[in-house]
Amino acid sequence: IIDIEETEEQADMTCIKVDSKDSLFITEGYTLTHNTTSYCGRKKLDIKGLNPKETFVIQCIGRAVPNPEFKLCPSTNLMDMAKGNRMQIDSLNGLERFKKVAEVIDAFKNPNCPYKNIVIDDFNYLAQDFYMANAMKGGWDTPKQIGYGMGLIFDSFKGCPENKNIICCAHYEEYKDKNGDSISYKFKTTGKMVA
Repeated sequence: IIDIEETEEQADMTCIKVDSKDSLFITEGYTLTHNTTSYCGRKKLDIKGLNPKETFVIQCIGRAVPNPEFKLCPSTNLMDMAKGNRMQIDSLNGLERFKKVAEVIDAFKNPNCPYKNIVIDDFNYLAQDFYMANAMKGGWDTPKQIGYGMGLIFDSFKGCPENKNIICCAHYEEYKDKNGDSISYKFKTTGKMVA
């Protein structure tokens, strides 16, 4: 911490740096922190992050990352994985986004793939964006399609070699039981919009 300044704003925050090779840490409920700095590092903050030579990032929303060693692939074509180690899939529509994530994970499982880590960044935006694009269609078809798309991705995790890591980064929300005394964290979804 370099400076502290008092403001009127109040919010719960966590500000830690762990002494591990990749700087990632797990919070309550075994949630890997969603902190882009953690996976891609930030030299001026002395955060190492994951090794870009060993890590491929699937970005569910298009945005820059603070480490220039994570080079953007020119397209979502699998052949372009050799030209970068970061793919943005937000240009794809509908179920094609879910299918692309599953396709990249299947390619990642190949023993010839040079990457040890695959990070799916902003994972929950797959469901959120699909829901928002299809919310006015009515009925249960949209939630069923989201379930199908997520199933494609989770099925692609099967058979991942033990020497490779799949890291899903997502926003989370607190969850309390009926008595309000047990707090855990869950993957933020579109559930409240549907209910």
